Amino acid sequence: MRRTLTLLATVAILIGLVAAPASADTPTEYTIELYFEEGSSPLPLNDPCTGESMEYFDILLVITEHQGHSNNLAGIAKGYGTTGSGYVLSGSPDHLMIKGDLADPELVASTFSDMWTNPETGDKMHMQSVLVLKDGVVQVDRLSSTYVGGPTMDPLP
Repeated sequence: MRRTLTLLATVAILIGLVAAPASADTPTEYTIELYFEEGSSPLPLNDPCTGESMEYFDILLVITEHQGHSNNLAGIAKGYGTTGSGYVLSGSPDHLMIKGDLADPELVASTFSDMWTNPETGDKMHMQSVLVLKDGVVQVDRLSSTYVGGPTMDPLP
């Protein structure tokens, strides 16, 4: 009985030591919206599944601070977005770094590898890139969008 109580007390203390730092500080969240229109976008706005124009990309990044310093922020950004041709992005995790003031950053760099789905057609596309915003100008390096597949077959009853 005594061993059981000692073991339970030890487990409770260890859980308290692990859980306390994790719950001590709630991470800060920030949001950034990126809107790209056809003709003024550094992104190729062609649907890789159909080849047609998508007209626009609208992406909302919800950033959870991982490490903050006086002049930069590193974190995880979850992307939510839509396109003019009906694709939807829902909560894809990306990496993000911001240098300078958050309201007017010198540099924003985000790497992403996202799966977009068109709920109407079932088509899927995969986009990968390193997105860089420097002094208010968007620059994109190594961007690719690939057709992944169409709707899947319904399972047999």
